[in-house]
Amino acid sequence: MRLGGILLLLCFVLPASAADLEVRPLFKDNTLRTYIPLPFQVKGASADFTALTAVTVTGSSSCRTLLDPHIPTNFFVKCKEPAEITLSLSYLAKDQIRKVTYGPLQITKISESGEVVDPGGDTGPSAEWLLGQNLYHNKKYSNGKTCARCHDNPAEKADRISVNALNGAISSINDMKGISLTEAEKKAIVTYVQSFK
Repeated sequence: MRLGGILLLLCFVLPASAADLEVRPLFKDNTLRTYIPLPFQVKGASADFTALTAVTVTGSSSCRTLLDPHIPTNFFVKCKEPAEITLSLSYLAKDQIRKVTYGPLQITKISESGEVVDPGGDTGPSAEWLLGQNLYHNKKYSNGKTCARCHDNPAEKADRISVNALNGAISSINDMKGISLTEAEKKAIVTYVQSFK
């Protein structure tokens, strides 16, 4: 009976070809740094792709992964120490678990001084960061769009965003006029986007 169960499991865990799944980093090349939650997105090359089920890291015990609780195709990797890592992704396609690897990725030290601004520490992301992530990716505003609809890569704005810049954009960009956010919500969005520096 055990042998039959093992054979059945092996039949359903299949290696994936590169054409089955595309792994897309949502950050600039120069942001592969320690202590920064690095966002990735996966896309199935065909309609067979259903969901990302697990992501693991090889090459460093100081790295952790997190499946995005709001966007089922996104995940984060965060490392405390410099390392060369490879990601192992498991996903569901045609009712079968498939696996694919991505990498290697070189994670470098955040700064020579070791100064770190960490949005979450060892307990995970802060409540403000999570609010900002949710407002950025999930909340539809009066224009019917999310922030991510027009700005799909938060890292592109990480160096330029501030509450003042956000207020200016809301008041001057036609597609953003009418967006209503509290000061706390604006600050949360800024905190989230700045974490991609």
